[in-house]
Amino acid sequence: MCVCVSFVVLIFSVIFCEAVAIYGVVVAILLATKTETVVALDNGDFPAAAKTAGYAIFAAGGTVGFANLVCGCVSSVALWNIPLAPEGCRVNLE
Repeated sequence: MCVCVSFVVLIFSVIFCEAVAIYGVVVAILLATKTETVVALDNGDFPAAAKTAGYAIFAAGGTVGFANLVCGCVSSVALWNIPLAPEGCRVNLE
């Protein structure tokens, strides 16, 4: 049985994308449980700690989303390169 190396790379990249997506769901659940109701100050502004926490949650979500976007791009590049692979890239698994 022969399998193209590009196909194996594609399978690993898809599995890695799924792992990153599951990690994103776990991070979202953890961050959702950490949120609290914040009361605005007298001048209508919010406390500095609440702003910092909001930016940190936004940055964590953006980082996980960007990592998943990169995984998707890697998977699509591997997928589009499978038909372009030369015959010499095949590996005999027997």
